[in-house]
Amino acid sequence: ASAYKLLMTAGTFAMRISAAGKQISSVLDVKELPEPEAPEIPKNFDIKFEKVNFEYEEGNGVNDINFEVPEGGFTAIVGPSGAGKTTIARLVGRFWDVSEGVITIGGVPIQNISSDVLIENISFILQDAWLLNTTIRENIRSGRTDASDHEVEAAAVKACVNHFTDDMEHGLDSPVGEGGKLLSGGQRQRVAIARALLREAPILVMDEATSSLDPDSEAQVLEALSELSKGRTVISIAHRLDTIRSADQILYMNSDADGGGIIDHGSHNELINRCEAYACLCKCYEESGGWRLEQSKSDDGYFVQDIDVGTPSQEPEKVIFPPDSGAVQLFLNLLGGMKNTLLTRAVPLLVLEGIFMGAPVLATVLTLIDIQNETLSVERLWFYTGMVLTFFVLQALFNVLANKVLWKVQTATVASLQTRLARHLRHTPLGVLKERATGVLETLITQHVTELNFVTPTSQMVRAVIAPMVSLVFMFILDFRLALAVIATLPVFLVAVVFSDRIYNRVWGELVSSKEDMNSRVIDYLQGIATLRSLGLGGGNYSALTTTLTNHRDVSLSTVTRVSPTIAAGLSILDSSFCAVLLVGGLLVVGGSLELAIYMLFLVISLVFYGPISDAFELAAYRRQQERLMGRVMDVFQLPTLSEPTKVSIPKGHDIKFSNVDFSYHQKKAL
Repeated sequence: ASAYKLLMTAGTFAMRISAAGKQISSVLDVKELPEPEAPEIPKNFDIKFEKVNFEYEEGNGVNDINFEVPEGGFTAIVGPSGAGKTTIARLVGRFWDVSEGVITIGGVPIQNISSDVLIENISFILQDAWLLNTTIRENIRSGRTDASDHEVEAAAVKACVNHFTDDMEHGLDSPVGEGGKLLSGGQRQRVAIARALLREAPILVMDEATSSLDPDSEAQVLEALSELSKGRTVISIAHRLDTIRSADQILYMNSDADGGGIIDHGSHNELINRCEAYACLCKCYEESGGWRLEQSKSDDGYFVQDIDVGTPSQEPEKVIFPPDSGAVQLFLNLLGGMKNTLLTRAVPLLVLEGIFMGAPVLATVLTLIDIQNETLSVERLWFYTGMVLTFFVLQALFNVLANKVLWKVQTATVASLQTRLARHLRHTPLGVLKERATGVLETLITQHVTELNFVTPTSQMVRAVIAPMVSLVFMFILDFRLALAVIATLPVFLVAVVFSDRIYNRVWGELVSSKEDMNSRVIDYLQGIATLRSLGLGGGNYSALTTTLTNHRDVSLSTVTRVSPTIAAGLSILDSSFCAVLLVGGLLVVGGSLELAIYMLFLVISLVFYGPISDAFELAAYRRQQERLMGRVMDVFQLPTLSEPTKVSIPKGHDIKFSNVDFSYHQKKAL
């Protein structure tokens, strides 16, 4: 059984290592942007594109781009979506290397400028306005990490950040959540603008920097951006006519089969007169800038027709977890419809497998009895050999059948749980989900649920009970004195198991939380990698990610170092039990009260007895691990859901009315 378990464990680990190795290699095989061997530092900060072509792996990009922005100049880039405007902005920061042509800053090709120097000299305000998962203050400070609180607060005032932080309980020290999800789009953009204001780099690249601002804040932020732009080389992608008109140069872009390209360039007045496409675009901007909502002339009222649809099929399943649910109760609850399959099919097969695992013990007993009675013959040896082989075949058969059922239970339960979780989350209020870290939910559905193991703990538990029980029955039949010697140290061993179980309870809680924190931080990093690179915080420079990874490593190592001594002590106790059998049995043999054959038989049986019992530590670890994972699943099922109506009301009109509406966030009144 131990050899079988070793082979299964080794095979599983080999498959996981192989799959992980391929995934890691697929990332490491991607070529990094090369650093210059002899880096140059630009003396000034004019920007020039010469015959630049760039193509994404999936196609399109920009084609034959030629333009120049003099130092201190302001160039606006306009055009329809997909024309390549954002691509040009990011090529300035060398987010990719161009396919053809060259981009220079101060006459130096950007490939010849070290990444650190290049990023130090460029401030980006990107369209998605991604924020670090920390406070508003620290997000602004990420523009220049050595900035004082006074400088951070001054930048916040200039970008009108204080307009919304003044109403927050913690002001600038309020958390923003993953990517800034706890703030509105306009609030995120104002924080990103404050970050750029603090950075004070000689080159400013803005990609729709004011697209999410309300009209009241826009004028003040534009004034701040105007101040920020003075004396700096500016490239701005914009849809606001006020921004476009003030540009020294405007590039109008459009796309074709070869990618985005510059159709025309010049001042606003020049382009409005000679570029029909630009004039049409400006007209659209003017019309969209003056749009307003008017009351509908329809007199149709609100008419409701009730249709009885019964219980909606998409109503989330009500999963009830009693407050005092133990690990076994949670285990059975999560099995759902597969509970009966596990209890009535898999467990009986495992019991039969455990019984037939005692075949060598029975054959050994019969052989030694024949030796003692001098009745052993070739025929009996063949019979005992055939009996052992038959029992081994039956054991293997029941093992295969049991595992077939167990893996059916495993795959069906995991798939069902993922579906049940997804359905439950779909009915959970978005405000509740917004408060949950994306990494925690992602870890829950893709990892925690798949790590729920309905195979190994079940089979190990049954084997750990059945095989020792069969062995113990034989031992008490042969000699109760030695049987008592075999189990004499079990109470001490169980104390060690209970103690290790308590350690497992602590370390698995820390490990699961650390893993969720790590996944949240990794997702945060990957989603915001463009912003992080623009701030010079990519790779090992992003201390939040480095700290989280280091913490997870330390927690993982601590899990092993804190548990290993207890396991070693427990196994030593089992070894001392075997020593007790050797000593007591030897004294009984010497004293003439025990036959040598029985003594030898006890030594064999005790080894069979102790083997499965030593798995108690592994079972304790499984129990605590599975308990933590099941607890995480339970937490999600306990989230509130929005109820579905049993009758669908179909409105005839589309007017909206709020009547005596109250709403609160965590006891704090919002409406």
